[in-house]
Amino acid sequence: MAFLTHGLRPCVVLAVCFVLFSLVAVAEGGFKGFGKFNVVHDHSQGAVFEELWFTQKLDHFNGADSRVWKQRYFVNEAFYKPGGPVFLMIGGEGPANPAWMKEGTWLTYAEKLGALCFMLEHRFYGKSHPTADLSTDNLRLLSSRQALADLAHFRTVMGETRGLANRKWVAFGGSYPGSLAAWFRLKYPHLVHASVATSAPVFATVNFPGRRRHSMVGQHARTGAVCHISYRCAQICWYPHGSLK
Repeated sequence: MAFLTHGLRPCVVLAVCFVLFSLVAVAEGGFKGFGKFNVVHDHSQGAVFEELWFTQKLDHFNGADSRVWKQRYFVNEAFYKPGGPVFLMIGGEGPANPAWMKEGTWLTYAEKLGALCFMLEHRFYGKSHPTADLSTDNLRLLSSRQALADLAHFRTVMGETRGLANRKWVAFGGSYPGSLAAWFRLKYPHLVHASVATSAPVFATVNFPGRRRHSMVGQHARTGAVCHISYRCAQICWYPHGSLK
């Protein structure tokens, strides 16, 4: 799968390091100390989450191509409070699992902050089939560039149709979806207030032989080493999470 890495800045690495710590601070309204979230009380444990379908553009970068397709998504409204943020869990290289709509740390954050939760399945995976087959010509539409545009279009339309355009949207993802979460914030900052990029390899490498080194990023964050990134970059990473409430 192709990755979009153009325009990435060193502060992305810091964002990946600190983003989970900063979200904790968001819930407490500041950065003077890291409080603990209460254990999530999911009122929807017995719920069966309905498959919903979003009309998505096939090729976001070809104005002459007006074709559309149906992209699967899920919604959890159990914790939403009027005026609360909107959380968007990004699907990756596999089917979107509705279990994420009733389990996971992001729902702890949702309960704490009164968030509405969406999960969008990645094109070409699960039940989200943009094309009739996986021919080489069709697979040119399978890229992180198209996936990011899918997210942007989904966020824009949902914002307009559900009255959420002015809410603070936060993107969530782990591994490859974590990369998408970070890139989503970088490429479409007017649409995404903050992102939680867990274990995200933001600098894609063929075969990725140095993958194990990235597991040390969290250790650098805990020990105070910030990979020689400037204080200004640190501010850019921290600020969106600190202003959620």
